[in-house]
Amino acid sequence: IAAAGVLAVPAAAQAAPSTADAKEKIALTNVRVFDGTSLTSPRTVVIENGRIGLTALGARKIDGGGATLLPGLIDAHIHLQDLSTLQQLASYGVTTALD
Repeated sequence: IAAAGVLAVPAAAQAAPSTADAKEKIALTNVRVFDGTSLTSPRTVVIENGRIGLTALGARKIDGGGATLLPGLIDAHIHLQDLSTLQQLASYGVTTALD
C-alpha cells in the first residue's frame, strides 16, 4: 500500500493538508487497511520518511478512530480546467488523474 493512502472520512471532516516534515515518523493507530481486495481488522500503520515503516517506536501517534486507510485513488477520466481541479481531486484522495 502506498504511503500516499488517505483516511477515508467525509470530506467535510478532513483537516487541511499536513505541512509535517516528510521525514517525520508517524504511527496511525486503530486503522483498518483496504488494499483493493480485502479489509483488515484495526491495526497500526507506521509511515517513516514517506514510506511504510516497521516499528512505531519513537513515532508521533495519531488515532485513526477505526477509519479506513487505502491507497491513493485513480481518476481515469477528468477534464482539467486549472490547478483548482487537481486540488479538488486531491481533497477526495485522488493521487493520479488522466485528462
